[in-house]
Amino acid sequence: MSRSRILIALGLLLSCDGEDRSFFDNAGTVCFTSTPTESVKARVTFPTCLSSSCDRPENTVCGVKLVDGEIHVGSHAEVVREGGSCTDDCGSLNADCESAPIAPGTYRVIYGQAIAELTLPAQDQMRFGPNDGLASCP
Repeated sequence: MSRSRILIALGLLLSCDGEDRSFFDNAGTVCFTSTPTESVKARVTFPTCLSSSCDRPENTVCGVKLVDGEIHVGSHAEVVREGGSCTDDCGSLNADCESAPIAPGTYRVIYGQAIAELTLPAQDQMRFGPNDGLASCP
């Protein structure tokens, strides 16, 4: 077998391993909740549905911190899809994080390219996403 045929066969073998990866960076929505200790809890819900039979979350993280008077939220998730046949169930993919204490006041919140204002302490859970602005969490 020629060297080029071996390389092609090896490439086909490696590309057919039955695994597919999806990446989410600063995507989806964030729900904020104030805590009694003045920290902010954030839950990022990524824009995907997970099949319980073949999707496996990996490296799912978020962070929330005060930087130069602004609240910055960052998130990342990876989903590995294994196998070919998946069930139709639709589980959510979330990441939870909490800031250090942040003094009461009104702050700009930055998540990806989206910017809004949030007043702390938040009286209710507030949802923030790239197309939403701020609204109450469901």
